[in-house]
Amino acid sequence: MLAGTLRTDRARLRPRQPDGPATATLRPPCGPASTWSPTCNALSPAAVGLFAELESPTGLAFLARFDCQDRADWLSPKRLAAWLTSVG
Repeated sequence: MLAGTLRTDRARLRPRQPDGPATATLRPPCGPASTWSPTCNALSPAAVGLFAELESPTGLAFLARFDCQDRADWLSPKRLAAWLTSVG
């Protein structure tokens, strides 16, 4: 199957890129993907979808401040807006 994909779709594939700072920040608390807790599984994709660039200063500040599901659950739309205003 891999050989067929490489033969027919090589132009759509690209080399794997090294992890950026945001991904490296997520790795220590979450560990390898096979051992991710439900918290990491839920929080990480949510943060990725929230920011256009997770590695931006605001995205990294979000990951630092809301580093677990309990802290992220505290956010309401109004609280999130106030926090985003506070970080610029």
